[in-house]
Amino acid sequence: MAKGARVAKRPSASLMVWLPLLLSLLGLVAAISLSGCADPAEPSPSFDCPEPTGDDDDSVGDDDDSVGDDDDSAGDDDDNSTPANSPPGPPTVQLLPADAGVEDNLHCLVTEAAEDSDGDPISYRFSWLQDGAKTERSTSLLPAAETTYNEEWTCQVAANDGSTWGAAGSSAVRIGANNSPPTAPGLIIEPANAEVGSPLYCLIDEASEDADGDPVYYSFSWELNEVPSDYSGSLIAGDLVEDGDCWTCVVVPYDHTSVGPTAADTVCAAGGAVIPPTQPTVEIVLGPDGSLECVITVASEAPGDPTAVITYLFAWTVDGISTSVVVSEIQAGDTNTGETWTCSATPYDGFQFGDPGEDSFTIP
Repeated sequence: MAKGARVAKRPSASLMVWLPLLLSLLGLVAAISLSGCADPAEPSPSFDCPEPTGDDDDSVGDDDDSVGDDDDSAGDDDDNSTPANSPPGPPTVQLLPADAGVEDNLHCLVTEAAEDSDGDPISYRFSWLQDGAKTERSTSLLPAAETTYNEEWTCQVAANDGSTWGAAGSSAVRIGANNSPPTAPGLIIEPANAEVGSPLYCLIDEASEDADGDPVYYSFSWELNEVPSDYSGSLIAGDLVEDGDCWTCVVVPYDHTSVGPTAADTVCAAGGAVIPPTQPTVEIVLGPDGSLECVITVASEAPGDPTAVITYLFAWTVDGISTSVVVSEIQAGDTNTGETWTCSATPYDGFQFGDPGEDSFTIP
């Protein structure tokens, strides 16, 4: 062998013996480490496990047991879903009284309950319309003080089953719709021949009639020379009555529900002195049945007005004591022997009273 040449050494016999054993041990360790990655909950302490790929059959996206594909999920589980609620139907409503007047409270009644197909308990909400407009009333009672003649009131009732409002039932009435108004009254102003400075009285001489039997009330107003005035009531004070003025009294009958037709009368004041009717001549005549009659033997006259109609107011006294008799005749059964009866007849021309005529008679 030449000098300086490198000579390769042969491995020792001991190395050749242990090398196969060492390689086998390393392979066993690697196999154990890789088998630990199969359960991510217990990874190998010596090796990093590879990340799962999108194609891994055990990934969340493809896992048949995942939330998105789970047949038992909340979205797809028919056994756990809540059934849809059905709203209640409308109740049957009745507004009473059906012939309500202005003095009647209105009562909104549910006469047939609303039906609910789910069997839910029902509650109700009340609301009111006045001539079609909503109001703030929300109870089943509407006081009479809030209504007016000829208004239409509608009660609406909606049902609730605890979660949903149903359609409303309703009922309506018109105030005073079935009421009969009173008739026009008979009316006169006294005195008919008005005198300057003298008061005027507006009198009902024939009462209004009401077909329903309702009490009738009257409102008074006055016009002066065909112009409405601020005066009301049945009297015009004398200091308001001036020469040439014409006063008209207007009366309206009312039965607290309906207004009846008006009545009116007019008088005009004339200046100058007014002369009362003359004194009549009176005679008491004893009838065959024992009755007494006060007879006008000489009628009164109205100076300056030959067309005036004279009426007489009768009064009687017995032995100087006034009685309640105001007619011209005394029945026989009302008299006794020895009594002295006196009749007075006072003339009235529609404007002034004249002096009364008198006569006396003693029962035989």
